[in-house]
Amino acid sequence: MLLAHLAAQATKKDVAGRERAKLDLVWRLYEQGYTRERVLSLFRFIDWLLALPAARELALRREIMQWEEERQMPYITSIERIGRAEGREEGLERGREEGMERGREEGHRDLVRRAVLRRFGGIPPNLEARIAGADSEELTALFDQALVAGSLEEI
Repeated sequence: MLLAHLAAQATKKDVAGRERAKLDLVWRLYEQGYTRERVLSLFRFIDWLLALPAARELALRREIMQWEEERQMPYITSIERIGRAEGREEGLERGREEGMERGREEGHRDLVRRAVLRRFGGIPPNLEARIAGADSEELTALFDQALVAGSLEEI
């Protein structure tokens, strides 16, 4: 960690030097015989401290993968797998957020339906279609209308 910090300070404006330093640190991790979890953890830290432009990062990852293949290192996950794992985590997070948003909208739809049913005893097909296709903002407006409308036609 200290070496990564020193390398980051020494290569602030030297992309090529930063890339060499990052590669050297990664080689050291492999050579030290760390466990998979330890290498991944340390690599994430190194990756954060010694950020590279996207094109250089891709070239570095390819070089590391080639190095792994040449040495047949089955005990360690390739750097590419780190990227895939990060991508899965991001996808899961986005999926959770989208699921929560859909859940909120369905909850709003249910509230609108309940308000209309309580006030008027039924939901006509045209209003049901409006409710089903409405976004959050429209659902809020429909709910407010359902609370104060004198008839279904007013909604």
